[in-house]
Amino acid sequence: MLRKAISIAVIALAAMLPLAAAASPDSIILALCKKGAGKAPSGWKLLCSDRSTTCYFTEEQSVSGFCIRTDGSKNFVQKKVTVDVGDYPYVTWRWKVKELPAKGDCRSGDTDDQAAQLYVAFDGKQVMGYIWDTNAPVGQGAEYNSPLARDVKTLVVQSGNGDKGKWVTVTRNIREDYLKLFGSEPPGTVMGLRFQANSQHTDTVAEACLERVEFKRGM
Repeated sequence: MLRKAISIAVIALAAMLPLAAAASPDSIILALCKKGAGKAPSGWKLLCSDRSTTCYFTEEQSVSGFCIRTDGSKNFVQKKVTVDVGDYPYVTWRWKVKELPAKGDCRSGDTDDQAAQLYVAFDGKQVMGYIWDTNAPVGQGAEYNSPLARDVKTLVVQSGNGDKGKWVTVTRNIREDYLKLFGSEPPGTVMGLRFQANSQHTDTVAEACLERVEFKRGM
């Protein structure tokens, strides 16, 4: 199923070049809690679609994070990384949704808005996205086409307002999810990450925060 909504956002992500991230023996931690140049977290690049977006740092419930609010628009931050999936097959992150886009649903291009999206770009130009959808059920997948990304596929990992306003930790097995979505083993290296919110299709408001992303050797 074609989705024009994501094509522009995926172009820059899929074209990323590798940049080594600081690694410990057991994990690679990519934080968003420290302010860097301008309004972006240190080490991340901020890209705004228009002025109908707000980005800010927050300290809530003893958790520091970076938040994106869109009003009929989209916004995202991205980071170049080099992560060997064979060494670090697990990814975990903590996020919070403050406002889900009304009628958002990844099953239709006309309503394909989500408050929180985390995209993982591979060296083979495949992109896998984890999303918090308003209406589509957990486990729902979607497929997109992009000029530069060979394949873009998403998976709903949270749905609805049940955990709205709470910091939620999500842990996924990258290899298993990739096999489910693409039907093959993942390329060897993760090349980039993107945290995004959008509400331009439903012309509503979306707002979410992300604390950090961590790649782990095991759970």
